[in-house]
Amino acid sequence: MTAAVLDASLIAKLVFPEAGADQAEALVGDLVRRRAALHAPDLLFAELANLGWKKVRRGQATSGAARGLLRVARTLGLRSWPSADLADGALEIALRLDCSAYDALYLALADHLGATLYTADRRLGTIVQGSPLAGRVLVPGRG
Repeated sequence: MTAAVLDASLIAKLVFPEAGADQAEALVGDLVRRRAALHAPDLLFAELANLGWKKVRRGQATSGAARGLLRVARTLGLRSWPSADLADGALEIALRLDCSAYDALYLALADHLGATLYTADRRLGTIVQGSPLAGRVLVPGRG
């Protein structure tokens, strides 16, 4: 069974109409159809709640859409991994790649599982280029 790690930037595109939303929807739909095992650090739900709050605060989304973001994430059947179990590896990755520890949690989980991290975060895709984790990250639509 294929294992995949999904991050908040990708899941947000399933709810909010923004650039790359169609590609994210097609990718996640394909993973679900193939019955891929979907994973995320438990941080995902805090990130999604914060993202929903920001969008409402900026007038970019309704509170219903923000709540829908959490609902959608729950319906994906993600296996949630405790950040505490990933923190040591995430810190090492963050220090090595000079990225946030939050992003590094997703990378550490993908590395631990031997899985691909699917993200809409182009900056993260750029950060991992040339590193041993480059093959673990896929940014849909990135050429």
